[in-house]
Amino acid sequence: MTTTAVLQSMIPVSRFNKGEAGRIFDELTHDKTKIVVKNNVPVAVILSPDEYARIIDENADNILLAEASMRVSQSSQSDFISETDFMRAIGVTQEEIDTSNDVEIE
Repeated sequence: MTTTAVLQSMIPVSRFNKGEAGRIFDELTHDKTKIVVKNNVPVAVILSPDEYARIIDENADNILLAEASMRVSQSSQSDFISETDFMRAIGVTQEEIDTSNDVEIE
């Protein structure tokens, strides 16, 4: 967020006291984030539901990335098997895969 955007997203807490809460919440449809200030000090942050969901999803993705990175860094070549060995272990042939119907996973 740029400095200009941060400054534009700041709203004084007094706007809530003046009955402008509805207007502030309407502004979240395009601003996504509002920083509530009291005496020029941030006291709260208001997020639109879409922005909140985006942040939660991004956090979950980062947790998964950290876990995957840790696993890769702690593994060695001997921890892996070839595709051929895996298919043999589960009893599936390439021909069975090639002739099977596509599966849609949601």
